[in-house]
Amino acid sequence: MSMHSLKSRAIIAVACTLLGSARLSAQASYDSPKGRVEVLGLERWTLKMLQDSVSHYVPGQQLHDAACMATLRYKLNFRDAYVSRFLGFSGKDSEFLSIRLVEPGRESAQWRALPQDEFHSMMPDYAPLLIAATDSTGGIWPGRLLFGMQFSDSAVRAQQIARAGVTARADDDRVRAFLAGRRSESDHRRAVQVLDSNSVFGNRIAAALVLSNFPERDDTWHALVRALRDPHETVRGAASAALRQMPRRPVNWAPAGGDLRALLGGIGLGDMEMVMSMLATTQVSPALSATLVGKNDAWIMRLLTAEAPTAPRSARALLVALNNGTDLGTAAAWKTWMAGL
Repeated sequence: MSMHSLKSRAIIAVACTLLGSARLSAQASYDSPKGRVEVLGLERWTLKMLQDSVSHYVPGQQLHDAACMATLRYKLNFRDAYVSRFLGFSGKDSEFLSIRLVEPGRESAQWRALPQDEFHSMMPDYAPLLIAATDSTGGIWPGRLLFGMQFSDSAVRAQQIARAGVTARADDDRVRAFLAGRRSESDHRRAVQVLDSNSVFGNRIAAALVLSNFPERDDTWHALVRALRDPHETVRGAASAALRQMPRRPVNWAPAGGDLRALLGGIGLGDMEMVMSMLATTQVSPALSATLVGKNDAWIMRLLTAEAPTAPRSARALLVALNNGTDLGTAAAWKTWMAGL
């Protein structure tokens, strides 16, 4: 992933969408000149309504164009939208586009309300890191902070940074040096507080990165999961990067049940697969089944029955973990199981 693409992801999640139906999967697909397209999340809209609306607001634009994300977010006012692109899906030059969205007016999809403190500047301890990634307009370039954080394998990280060039290496060295000096109990305590309440989104980005130093603590995982519901997308990107690179171990997820239920229910579509896989690999307790997926199965079923290459595997892994390691097999069986929780 290039720094440009990471910046684009952090500033805005890309997306498009699909025909709702009474079918179990409630999804639609079509073949574009570029490859297969799958749209998930439409309930009141139809695929044709979506395609016509995109073309109306941006003449010449089609639903499967990458730029449709901005149209969906800012013209059509979809509450969330995200697109994943898979290359070589059914042939060397073919691609698969997975488009997920939350329709306008779906009030159940809410970011976390963030308490506002009285500190409205970069924190002195975090400022050197943030200023180095800030442009002349005051905007923070997420890629300059997060590019190296997306790779949990140090060898892969070194390889990708080498490919990206000198600037990427300097940026990653700066991030690593910043993190190396923030491993104390007071660093952890302050990072949690900042991530939960500081009004400056740059401070919250830095705090999320600091928490990646403490994977042995359950409250680290809980704080970062809360941050996946942060109202600022760049903060969510930092929390996601921190969670993705932390080594997996058993975690008591009970204190984070409410946040996890919201995430599995449609908050932060771009991180949903990561959250499902994370819960499975950190040995989520089956005792949380009702809390997490009981009467909360819409998006889990969409991903379980999706055509997208990775989604069904992530959804099934979570469900198996919540069902004491037993795979019920069919989507219909899983839907019945969740309905009974």
